[in-house]
Amino acid sequence: MVAALVALLLRVPSHQAREFTKDRKAAEIPRLTMDGVADFHGLRVTFISGVIEAGATVKEAQELARHSTPLLTMNTYARARGGRLADLATQVDELTQEHVPSMQALAAGAEAQVTSDEQAVSYAKGRVVEDTGLEPVASTMPLSRSPS
Repeated sequence: MVAALVALLLRVPSHQAREFTKDRKAAEIPRLTMDGVADFHGLRVTFISGVIEAGATVKEAQELARHSTPLLTMNTYARARGGRLADLATQVDELTQEHVPSMQALAAGAEAQVTSDEQAVSYAKGRVVEDTGLEPVASTMPLSRSPS
């Protein structure tokens, strides 16, 4: 008796899309909405996109989706939510406002303290590296071009 009940509760239909369509119609949910199409594929898109937004790695999302390749998971099912993109852009703007003006001020202040272009660039690069924690990179580009 218990085994039959468990089997009934854990039953996975062989045609999940058809089952979803029957349930959607019974609940009188339209297939086409302002937010997109309400179908079985849409459920998978919603689930995988939520998994990614919750912080899952690509491999974790692939495993949860039971996909054979990460490309299928990321290119077919994962979607970027507009509100999340706006939040990320705002965060980048806040970080930029916090760091860039101070670097610009240091570079501008450096110009008054040095006597040559080479010294100004060297000073500004050193301050930017120090402020951001970036590793210095040797430049192979000339500072200025001579007229030929």
